[in-house]
Amino acid sequence: MREATASVGALQWALANGFPTTPYARSQMIAWAARCGSVEVLRWLRAAGHPWGAFACSAAAAAGRLAALQWLRARGCPWDAFTCGAAAEGGHLDCLRWAHAHGAACDRWTCAAAAQGGQLRVLEWLRASGCPWDEWACRFAAERGHVAVLAWLRARGCPWGEATCLSAVLHRRLDALRWLRAHGCPWDRECCARFAEEGAVRAWMLQWARAHKFHWDSYTTAAAARRGHLEVLQWAHTNGCPLDQRACADAARGGHLEVLSWARNAGCEWDKSTCSGAAAGGHLGTLQYARNHSCPWSINTSSEAAYHGHLQLLQWAHANGCPVDSRVCSEAASGGCLHVLQWLQEIGCPWDGSACTEAIIGGHLDILQWLRAQGCPW
Repeated sequence: MREATASVGALQWALANGFPTTPYARSQMIAWAARCGSVEVLRWLRAAGHPWGAFACSAAAAAGRLAALQWLRARGCPWDAFTCGAAAEGGHLDCLRWAHAHGAACDRWTCAAAAQGGQLRVLEWLRASGCPWDEWACRFAAERGHVAVLAWLRARGCPWGEATCLSAVLHRRLDALRWLRAHGCPWDRECCARFAEEGAVRAWMLQWARAHKFHWDSYTTAAAARRGHLEVLQWAHTNGCPLDQRACADAARGGHLEVLSWARNAGCEWDKSTCSGAAAGGHLGTLQYARNHSCPWSINTSSEAAYHGHLQLLQWAHANGCPVDSRVCSEAASGGCLHVLQWLQEIGCPWDGSACTEAIIGGHLDILQWLRAQGCPW
């Protein structure tokens, strides 16, 4: 199960109607309920024999569900340092204070989590409470682009290093990177290479990067294409930055037909990901352009359209020979797209138990009930 986004109703209905669960899935249902803060459902799941662990307390703390956390602990549910870290990152100081007062550990990772969440108030409380820190606090703050947190950390002597700049680069936090460099944070060759991989999306970013001797490659042009910055793409290409199929795929996903056309005229290659990218973005005109110019496609084109609910595009693709199979139904169920599922059933598209599983994971009770009513297997 992916994340705690499913509704409580979907969980209860699925279990009451015989949904087969693995031990892992059963434990995750406890985490789901804890994150939703539903003590009633927690009680129901425990009575039904669902296992728990420290992950349940962390889930409650991450969502700021103090009542659920207290209920879990009162009944013996274990916890660990991740409980405080989850509360710290989310800025849930009430949960953090209660957990710490009742024996939960706060360590260097708790400070790092607070920095990652940009939670200055939590950081102040942690340091006042004697919680340690290390370079990871600066790294996580840089990763999220929290310049004010970085300034606060450094003013109080928190350590940093080359990895701090690398974190800013990996997550395209140029403002944080500029602040770090302006205040003397070291960087290395890996940092330069990673900047190119992440790409730059505006001309001044590219110019700044090149002026500071950053290496660039096709990731840079793909990033410009993804955001439809044709002038940036042209400038980069004119100044020697290479193009490859990623530029076409990213332009198609964003529906940037002018960029896609220019890239093809500039000799850029494409592949099946161009059509699937257009389908994911719901850009029928872009897909038609690609197919009219002999761009290949695959089942992924249908799957992306189904997941994102782009029925008109899916119908056009199917009418023009793009395949569909049970994977397409599963993607429609995962995306919560009942209208797409209904059309797929009309044309006789096969399905299997993964469709019900995806509906449960996504919390789509209406789709789950409809699938079962239509005879879809578990």
